[in-house]
Amino acid sequence: MSGTNRARREAERKNACQEPRRVSRGAAADRLDQFFSTTLDTLLEYLQVERLILTGLSADMCVLITAVDAHMRDFEIYAPRDCTASISPAATRAALQYMMRVPDANTTPSAKLDLRKLAARPRQGKKKRKKS
Repeated sequence: MSGTNRARREAERKNACQEPRRVSRGAAADRLDQFFSTTLDTLLEYLQVERLILTGLSADMCVLITAVDAHMRDFEIYAPRDCTASISPAATRAALQYMMRVPDANTTPSAKLDLRKLAARPRQGKKKRKKS
């Protein structure tokens, strides 16, 4: 690898750590848990991701199960209540209440989340994510 390519990759890595970034897992839409039998954990570790913002349909299944698995993997979890839905508003509310209680997800509405501040601040009240 040439020095120019290495310098470019280091600059990209440095910029990526300073800006919020999106890691989309749309290809695994047929899974309840986005971590199970996927390389997502490896990708997130490589990108040095410590917090996840989970959104999507089926808040009471896919989003909830992924939130619990992310919690077990020591991620800080956000599930904006206006960015998830279920078959009924009651099911969505129940799933979000469970996510706040068990995997300790923050369900602040998306308009109130400051993504730049989230990306810049160190984790609060949680241990640093374990390396596998």
